[in-house]
Amino acid sequence: MDARVYHSISYGLYVLGVKGENGAMGGCVVNTLFQITATPPVFAVSVNKENQTCSLIQKEGLFTASALAQDCDPGIIGLFGFHSGRDVDKNQNGDLALSPNGLPYLKNGSCAYLEFAVCGQQDLGTHLLFFARLINGEVLSSSTPLTYAYYQTVLKGKSPKLAPTYRPDATTPAPAKQPAPEAPKAEAAQDSGKKQYVCTICGYVYDGEIPFEELPEDWTCPICGVPKSMFEVK
Repeated sequence: MDARVYHSISYGLYVLGVKGENGAMGGCVVNTLFQITATPPVFAVSVNKENQTCSLIQKEGLFTASALAQDCDPGIIGLFGFHSGRDVDKNQNGDLALSPNGLPYLKNGSCAYLEFAVCGQQDLGTHLLFFARLINGEVLSSSTPLTYAYYQTVLKGKSPKLAPTYRPDATTPAPAKQPAPEAPKAEAAQDSGKKQYVCTICGYVYDGEIPFEELPEDWTCPICGVPKSMFEVK
């Protein structure tokens, strides 16, 4: 099967916000949030069971979903998408705020946030599918929402390991009868001797004008924030 079919489905990117223990605020990035009914307004979202966010949603029964803006700081995706709240403070940069109902939402880098109350769930093996009723929401900016396609093609980002759309060979082009759209560019880079450096954590491919070797030593991956030493030649 041509793995590119996965990229034909339109997704948005959202940060789920949850309340943790002792007033802590946490969350994770998801791309599987969608509306399923209008009256009442019920949505569904799939969350990996290994995510701390999943257990907190089960415990509290409440959560928010902040729609990421296209011009958001990629570091937000790195923090909420590639790091666990068990290891890092998800509000270390002060990006989260509390809604009128006391739920954390992303105040920086989002277009809007929605608040939900869980009304059901379905066990899907690796993931739990939560059904949740919309109880509140607020538009935060007029920015263009960030789509999964833009994240992959423009920001060169990849799916975290716990994401529903993650594939182990995500950084390897799928075999196809016709050349992939990026093939000519890749061939040109290869012919010119230009190396491609890939982040071993999030899969980001560096393709800037400055040669990777000449980047400052304190340069970090724009998606997940790891240093140059975590990149390898593709």
